[in-house]
Amino acid sequence: MHVSGSDHLAAALKAQGAAMVALTSVAFECIYKVTEANLQAGKAAIAAQQQNVAAVLAADDSRKVLATQSNLTQPATEKALAYSRQIQEIVAATQVEFHKIITADHEQNSRRAQDYVAHVIKHLPACVDATTALWQSAFAAANGTYEAAKHASELVQANIAAANLSRAPA
Repeated sequence: MHVSGSDHLAAALKAQGAAMVALTSVAFECIYKVTEANLQAGKAAIAAQQQNVAAVLAADDSRKVLATQSNLTQPATEKALAYSRQIQEIVAATQVEFHKIITADHEQNSRRAQDYVAHVIKHLPACVDATTALWQSAFAAANGTYEAAKHASELVQANIAAANLSRAPA
């Protein structure tokens, strides 16, 4: 069966379109979750502010007002840290999903390219052995570079995650 270059290109474009749709879906899910967290934080802040104002107005002297205000600082800080952790979790989960999609897409593209090169090499005349060896070497080098970059990226992500864990309050 003869498979033309345009058939390979059409299959590649279709796969790229599917990958872009998947990435866009993940991005919109992240935006939705962040927006939802922002709305929840806003509602909670308004409710807390109403309670704070009521507590300050209920105080009958300046010492009680200052005590009430100082007691409000700690819960606000804890809420801000909880919100920050929630956003970090959303972004980290999104990053994991992006990584899965991109890795799967790369692996599929790599297999498709190798299949196409094998197909082309199979149909080339015997006198172009040096050229085919060069193509195969180039693909092997490109895959090696990708794997090294992927490994470096994973190390950086692990270091960032470790740094975030070490600075997060217990």
